Amino acid sequence: MRPIVCGLLLAMLPVAASAQFSENFDDGDISWQGMDTAFQVYQGMLRSRYAQPNSLFYLSRPSTLATGAEWTFFVHLDFTTSSQNYADVYLLADTCHLLAPQLSGYFVRIGNTTHEVSLYRKPPGAAPVKLIDGRDGVSDKPLRIRVTRTTGGEWRLFTDGVQEGITKDTTYMSGRCFGLLIRQSTSGFFNRHYFDDIIVKPLEEDTIPPRILQMEAVSPREVLIRFSEPVESSAAEPERYWAEGYGQPQKVMWAKDQVRLFFDSPFPDGMAVRITVSGISDVWGNRMLRDEGIVLYHTPAPHEVLIHEILANPSTGRGLLEHEFVELRNVCPFAINLAGWTLRDTSKEIILPDYRLQPDSVVVICAKKAQSLYQPSLNTSAFLTLTKEGKLLSLHDPQGRTIHAVSYERAWYAGSVKGEGGWSLEMADTHWPCTGKENWKPSEAATGGTPGRHNSLKGGISEPLLPSMIRISVTDSTLLQLHFSGTLDSGAAAMPSHYITEGIHHVTAHPPLFHTVSLKLEQPLERGKIYGLQTRDITDCAGRPINQPEPVLFGLPEVADTMDVIIHEVLFDPPAGAEDFVEIFNRSRKTIDLNTLYFASRDVNNQLKQMVPLVKGPWLLLPGAYLAFTQDVPALCRQYACKGNLETIRTLPTLPESEGTIILLKADGRILDEVSYKKSWHSGILRSTKGISLEKLHPDLPSQQPASWHSAASTAGYATPGYVNSQQQPDAPEKAAFSVEPEVFSPDNDGQSDRVYIFWNLPDPGHIARITVYDAQGRPVRQLARNLLLGNKGNIYWDGLSDTREPSSPGIYVIFIQIFRPEGSVKTLKLPVVLIIRQ
Repeated sequence: MRPIVCGLLLAMLPVAASAQFSENFDDGDISWQGMDTAFQVYQGMLRSRYAQPNSLFYLSRPSTLATGAEWTFFVHLDFTTSSQNYADVYLLADTCHLLAPQLSGYFVRIGNTTHEVSLYRKPPGAAPVKLIDGRDGVSDKPLRIRVTRTTGGEWRLFTDGVQEGITKDTTYMSGRCFGLLIRQSTSGFFNRHYFDDIIVKPLEEDTIPPRILQMEAVSPREVLIRFSEPVESSAAEPERYWAEGYGQPQKVMWAKDQVRLFFDSPFPDGMAVRITVSGISDVWGNRMLRDEGIVLYHTPAPHEVLIHEILANPSTGRGLLEHEFVELRNVCPFAINLAGWTLRDTSKEIILPDYRLQPDSVVVICAKKAQSLYQPSLNTSAFLTLTKEGKLLSLHDPQGRTIHAVSYERAWYAGSVKGEGGWSLEMADTHWPCTGKENWKPSEAATGGTPGRHNSLKGGISEPLLPSMIRISVTDSTLLQLHFSGTLDSGAAAMPSHYITEGIHHVTAHPPLFHTVSLKLEQPLERGKIYGLQTRDITDCAGRPINQPEPVLFGLPEVADTMDVIIHEVLFDPPAGAEDFVEIFNRSRKTIDLNTLYFASRDVNNQLKQMVPLVKGPWLLLPGAYLAFTQDVPALCRQYACKGNLETIRTLPTLPESEGTIILLKADGRILDEVSYKKSWHSGILRSTKGISLEKLHPDLPSQQPASWHSAASTAGYATPGYVNSQQQPDAPEKAAFSVEPEVFSPDNDGQSDRVYIFWNLPDPGHIARITVYDAQGRPVRQLARNLLLGNKGNIYWDGLSDTREPSSPGIYVIFIQIFRPEGSVKTLKLPVVLIIRQ
């Protein structure tokens, strides 16, 4: 350490050179005098580095500005101050040697036993005199301090914009130096004093009174008023404010340049209130004239601020949008302050800053690096992580109420090349904010989107279908989950009187989409019983009434056994533009929860592979119910009549076109049903089987037998996903030993009598049969069975093909049956049938 004494040399410096200065230490140089080795420039700030306990050390520099002056500086004492650990910032000293015994001047002390920031006068050879006693407990944090002195000697001290006090002292009207003096005790305080942005300049005295910049009702009982500059603490007096119809506020909170008024009675929603302000002065004593303003508080209702545009998959280098964003739009007639609102996805939330979103205006939320590109945008420090495949986004007010939610999907691009990146999804019609895919389309803007501007989509959309209750799942014996196809009004959905079923104890509508409602029952459900539930007086988010007079059925789920749920229809060679599907059918009398069921296939070693869960969460399949699974329901429905129940599945096991295996099994590996299909199982009269499903003819038939399956009828569109099959084997008559059904058939694959069945109903087993089809001229056409061992009951069919697999001509045919009894007797029967071709 080398002390530098500034004496005659300093006295010779020109006054103008030392009167004012500015120092931010960005150049890394310390051009001051004193104990210069006790300080260093660290990360653009001046930091102490004097490793001497119980010491005083300093830096100083010439500064002669003493009246009509303003001093500002940043200081951070990174410790708890005390009587032995503080910093004195000399604004004015008669010497640059701050440890001189006869030093005189003025300084600001940061710290002391009460952790204050105060102004002192230092007489020569005597103890300092406190002129302004600052607030306690403010020194142990980063501070920006400002001190002013008028030409008349009036001092003002400010800490972070808050005035600590005013005093007048003219003892010393000149000075020579500005400096920093530090006192430290132990090593725990070494290197923990920081200073920056020191400015000494002439004072520009304020003669302009404050004015009101902002007056806003931030809640039904609270009004924020922001002034053009800091105002005196007298602004906290309630009598300075008057609200027409409400009187004085009950309480006023003052902080620097703003006040908050609190009233006993709430302001009516959407009603203007006039507030008068008088007697407010700034810290220089300039008093503003009487002024007034109008405030209006509006509690935003759901869907008054909308998620209006989404870019989840940006692009680079193609002249399109390169940064993710979410755009909000205010569709109500009132300005809405977004302070404290949150934008959430399934794992993260962003708290929105103070921003007044004007009526019919938009604002963008994006990452920091994109905020200069997307204007207007909110100054947020972080952003959500959007995914191109889809995500649930929700907007909430400060009370946590859901204002709007969107569960966007990549499928909303409808296969367009715009889904590959750089193009946003825009809401087409703000009148239907809860409508999903129908109301969201790729942007038509040439740049890929319209962040910060009104959307490019024009014309709106047609009124969407009303939501309906599509199914009910059972979580436990007293808790139901009601699943709706669209968003409900949360208030109406939460009223027990709007549901008709036995004994409802409590109802909960689940945010943020309000597609699901929980019903807690008073009594547990009974096993094996089917219940029904109806709705009344529920409304959707647009206020349209939803009444469901037909009950939706449900029951208490039971454990599925083998063949309780079966594979009932398979499309393994779909047409262009559609995907495979697999249909299941509940042939039992149980209610089955599909939540623990899987599809799978087999590898070359006959081991299970490609296990895929059918559903996520509870999902009931009632007795006699069908459900088809495919990866793209809309695409399938563009090819086939979707009259039944279909559900999207993430993926299906691979279904090869020639042959393959599809398995339905439980989570524990127990197989419920398995089908090893072949393309040859299709009807032989078909020239092409592409786009034609295989349907099971009867739920009780063995799944691995080709005779149990048939090509779907042409009259049904070649597939019946999610509803009753077009091809069905009729039940056998109970009395006749042998019979045919139907007696007239037409093997044209139209789903109407495509096969003729020969049924038998014998009193005892052990019979052997030969069954042959003859034409009207007595010529054999098809041998259906040769030495067939018959059971008591059974059937066999003729599909109209000859032994050479050629279609037979229309006409009369005879089913000739020879029955060999166990004791050796033979019986013959002739059953006529008619083969026709429908035009």
